[in-house]
Amino acid sequence: FPDQMNDAVNQTLSRTILTALTVFFSTAILLFFGGKTLEDFAFVLFVGVITGTYSTTYVAAALVVDWTLYVEGRLVARKKRVTKAGEARKIT
Repeated sequence: FPDQMNDAVNQTLSRTILTALTVFFSTAILLFFGGKTLEDFAFVLFVGVITGTYSTTYVAAALVVDWTLYVEGRLVARKKRVTKAGEARKIT
């Protein structure tokens, strides 16, 4: 599963970066040339684009992989416990 997630992130990375850069430049123009009226809105949008891109690219994929491996590990451990409990019942 980690290899599949890595391939998926690699395949979409260029699109993500291009989209983020387009929005980044647009919000930068709003931030620096938009005047006082748009300054706060543009700043929040600017920070949101950076945070969202970072989160989408690096944090979300790692969390999904870790969570999936954790759940799979729990399922395997549960299966082992059930198998051992079944064997113990057969012996006694």
